[in-house]
This record gives sequence, C-alpha cells and structure tokens, in this order.
Amino acid sequence: MSQQAEHGPHRPKASVYTDAFGILGIVMTTRVLFSINDEIMDLFRTVVPSRERSKTIEKFMREEIERRSKAREQRIEQLATLVETDPAFVEVRAVSDDVDAVAGEAAQ
Repeated sequence: MSQQAEHGPHRPKASVYTDAFGILGIVMTTRVLFSINDEIMDLFRTVVPSRERSKTIEKFMREEIERRSKAREQRIEQLATLVETDPAFVEVRAVSDDVDAVAGEAAQ
C-alpha cells in the first residue's frame, strides 16, 4: 500500500531516521528524515539549490538552537535571582546556607 493511501495526501507528521557516518575524530554527518509540510518543501526546493540545502537547514538549526539556548539561560538567571532575592524563598536560602556550611566543613 502506498504512503499516500495509508496517510492521505500528506506525509505523516512525525518520522525521524538517523544514520551517523564518521571515523575516529572526523566530524560526523547524520542523515535525518523529517516530515515537512509539502508546500514548504516544494518552495524550499524551488529557491534553494540542491547543493546548498543541507548547509541551509543546518544554519537554520544553529540559529534556532542559539536563540532557544539564550532564552533558556535568561530564564534560569531570572529564576536564580528570584530565589536569591524574593522574601518568599527565605526558607530555601536558609537551607542552602546550611548545606553550603556543611559542605565547607567537609572540604576542610
């Protein structure tokens, strides 16, 4: 049975296949199969030459990773500041101070 018959006119929404290639310290390449909206893929194939597609997708992924990593770090910093300064967390800070003191004694 064809994929179209099984899943309708569009590809399934999620499927990932990876296959890693590389030897001893050489940068590895992974082949990945993602399901992407047909219209978007058709436009991508139309405007991005085949020899540039992997690099272009890799660039998009790096940019997204960087953006999300920065947002994650900012959120962690906000939460740490909240715990360090908000009066609602005074008991948490007291326990943390006790743990720090015990750890300091153990290190000596």
